[in-house]
Formats: sequence, structure tokens, C-alpha cells
Amino acid sequence: MLIGIPQEIKNHEYRVGMVPASVQELTSRGHKVVVETSAGNGIGFSDEDYREAGASIVDTAAEVFAQAEMIVKVKEPQAIERKMLRPGQLLFTYLHLAPDPEQTNDLVASGSTCIAYETVTSDRGGLPLLAPMSEVAGRMSIQAGAACLEKSKEGRGMLLGGVPGVEPAKVVIIGGGVVGSNAARMAIGMGAQVVILDLFMPKMDGFEIIDAMQASPDLREIPVIVVSGGDITSTQQEKLDSLNHHLLQKGVLDSDELLATLERSLNILKKKGNK
Repeated sequence: MLIGIPQEIKNHEYRVGMVPASVQELTSRGHKVVVETSAGNGIGFSDEDYREAGASIVDTAAEVFAQAEMIVKVKEPQAIERKMLRPGQLLFTYLHLAPDPEQTNDLVASGSTCIAYETVTSDRGGLPLLAPMSEVAGRMSIQAGAACLEKSKEGRGMLLGGVPGVEPAKVVIIGGGVVGSNAARMAIGMGAQVVILDLFMPKMDGFEIIDAMQASPDLREIPVIVVSGGDITSTQQEKLDSLNHHLLQKGVLDSDELLATLERSLNILKKKGNK
């Protein structure tokens, strides 16, 4: 198969559909890859890097679309790119069609077969191509939040991890899925006091956080509490009880104030969940 990698043209999109290592994997299996010049510049890969991996370099996106049987991108095709799609061609990229009827109509009219990364489902029901983006979003959320707390950005002048004599910041994460659990990992790593609220604890990756905390002497001292309003197994409940009891004994959690706040928050979440 001939696979094409155009340069991304959406505003502030610097990624590329395939890195040279991915290209080499395809070419070693007998496929051909054509890459638009400068496609990898935004992430530090030159045209020569792609040539060494076995790709051919062309000058324009039009050449990529005209030659390739399958187009591999990162973001949804922009209007000018959608016009270059043809019947029978494959498009593999993030699409996010729900809020974009114009894109949806253009793709249908093109006659191409469009596969959205975010809808690819594993045998176990997971979303393996969406999960990495959710991991990135979760981790970046803490970086962005920490930056917004800086005084120079009109924040409160708080450091997430605090310093000796100054308490760490409190971070509340609503939802303990892929985004939430990765946000928690970042916040914990920066020394913040973390609260995770989730109605459906069985889906939470947060229990991996608890396991890591209980196994690590350093992490064990970080104030974290996980609260669930949903049904959980006896083993999961034991983990929660053990962790929260340990933190209360250490004095890192104000049992009356914090737990009362959590209970109020949880009741609000339950009411919304019942609706």
C-alpha cells in the first residue's frame, strides 16, 4: 500500500501523522510511504530523517493526496484537504465529527473511507488511540493550572508542592478516568494535596495511584484522598479505608473540614448522576 503523510495545517498543530520510526516499520514490510516536505519539522524530524527511513519526499500536500491510497494525519482534515480526498481513498486521523457537520458532509461527499482514531475500539472495549491523548490532556492540565497560579499570570502566587513552612496547594479532580488519573499522578508528583471525586470507582485508574503510594515511602507522605459515590468491591474499599486512615493518622488531612467538604461534593455529584 502507498501511504501518504501530509504536513498538518491546522492552526498551532505541530505534530505529524508518522515519525520516521513508524515509516521504517511500514517500509520494512513492503509498503511505500510518501511524505510532504517539512512535515516533521515541528517535532524535530527533517526530510532526511524520513528518507533514511525509506520514505519519498514530495513538495506539496496535493502530491501526497494524489498519490496515496491511505492518508495518515493527526487532526481532522481542513476544508482545502477535504477537497483533495477521492472515492476509495482511506483517511486515518482524529475526526471529532459531532460538533462539525460541515466536515461530516464533506467527508461523506468525498466518497473516501474515513476512520477516526477516537472510535477505534479494542477487543476489551477500550479506546487505545484516544487514551494517549487523554493521558496528555490530564498531565498538561496540572501544568497549565500550576502556571495559572503564578503571580505573574495574575494567579494567587501559589506553588503546588509548597515549601517548608508553607502548605501545598489543594487539587480537586472530578472524574478518575484516564484524564483524571493522569492529572492526579502529575499533581501528586508535584507534591500537591489531591482529592479525586468519582461516582463510578470501578473504572478509576486511581487505584493504581493508591497501590503506588502504599508501596513508596516518599509518596506515602503525600496527602491524597479518593472518594467514590458508586459501588466498589470489598478489596477496593479496603484500599481506600487503609489509605485515608493512614493519612488521617499522619495529620495531613483535616478529618472534620475536608471530609465534610467531600461529603457535600459527593452528594452534589450523586444528585447529578441520578438525573
